[in-house]
Amino acid sequence: VNLDRAYVSFKAMRIGSRMKETVYLLNDEGTAYHFSFLEKSCHCDGHSAKLVVSPMEAVIPPHSKLPIEVSFAATQEREYNFNLQCTVRRKPTPLLLNVKAEGYVFNVGLAYTTPMGREVQLPTEKEAKRIIDFGQVPVRERALGRLSILNHSHYNLEYRWKLSISERCQQLEEAGKPLVVINPKEGMVEPHGRLCCELAFSPPSKMTLKGCELTLEITNGSPLSITLRGSGAEPQVSLSSTDYDFGPCFLHRADMSTQRATITITNNDRKDISVNCLHTEQPHLQVHFESTLLLPGEDTQAVVEFRPKDTMHYCELVEFEINGLSKKVLTVRGEGVLMKVELADPSQKVVNFGALRIGDKITKTLRLLNHSPVPVPFCVSIVPSSSSPALQKEGVLTAKPFKEVVLPPNGGDYTIKVTFCPE
Repeated sequence: VNLDRAYVSFKAMRIGSRMKETVYLLNDEGTAYHFSFLEKSCHCDGHSAKLVVSPMEAVIPPHSKLPIEVSFAATQEREYNFNLQCTVRRKPTPLLLNVKAEGYVFNVGLAYTTPMGREVQLPTEKEAKRIIDFGQVPVRERALGRLSILNHSHYNLEYRWKLSISERCQQLEEAGKPLVVINPKEGMVEPHGRLCCELAFSPPSKMTLKGCELTLEITNGSPLSITLRGSGAEPQVSLSSTDYDFGPCFLHRADMSTQRATITITNNDRKDISVNCLHTEQPHLQVHFESTLLLPGEDTQAVVEFRPKDTMHYCELVEFEINGLSKKVLTVRGEGVLMKVELADPSQKVVNFGALRIGDKITKTLRLLNHSPVPVPFCVSIVPSSSSPALQKEGVLTAKPFKEVVLPPNGGDYTIKVTFCPE
């Protein structure tokens, strides 16, 4: 009766874990034999460590083999050596099985390097709270940090990252664009080595990262969980107006002035922000703006020109692209209208002063009406015909007002006085 081998090596095993090996007791005789393992041989160093053998005793039938399970759990970081003895009835000497093992514990460190380059050591005690806060990240941008695994042990450390994210945050994720990514997700860290993993947070919209946990799973080691926090925020860029209405404007002609509005764009953020205008020039609307990089607190201006071509209501969206990712929208409104200015008495289109003696003076009044929804600035000028040289003399034919005045909208009127004084 013999054992199928003389030794068992559990090699390196993590403290607290239990490993098992199966050896076989072989009976080549035609007789059954009783056997038992000596209890004291299952211990070493004053009962500080113990092998578990199953069965401890039994009867092995003739011409058979019986599996014997030997298991061991290391309690200290050290080497173990057992000489397990098995007595077989009527066999003068016990069978010996040498069992070796080495207990170890993974001494793991975690360090997080923020996107700004500052390294923070994370606690690794079992009950310690580990938190990584990305802070406020501009929407559709990426906060990229580095999470380093430090292996202070004498053995290779095999790891795997497991990410758990709340259902609410999962609903915010876009196709193919997860909120949080870590790479490489799994691998091995050499003894006394360091491995850096990239940890990125990319918010697709204004949001708060909640219920997100990253767990470092170590083969034959205890897991370490990290709570992830952060939020997605729109870049702090403001427009002096987001909805500008030019109101009614006369249809534009080449000799008319253009309606203009100045929009101020301000960077209220703590970071530099690039601004680009995506508007395509159109006949009725132009935006004068040069792409720029605004430092914190700086501002720039966009000039909007409105030139209505038709009698209609206009509404255009002018988009400003922020950091190449998000957008600010300016709504521009306006209306194209016709100019409707006429005399209250259409018969006065021709003014007849009649026959006057030299030196006499006569004044006629004309009432001018503005039926347009827009005020009309105007001035009166008299241009005598070249066929009437007498009228070209100063003071013969005059009109008031001399200077430019404004004709109020929507039925507003103004009285013009024309005076004839022949010489």
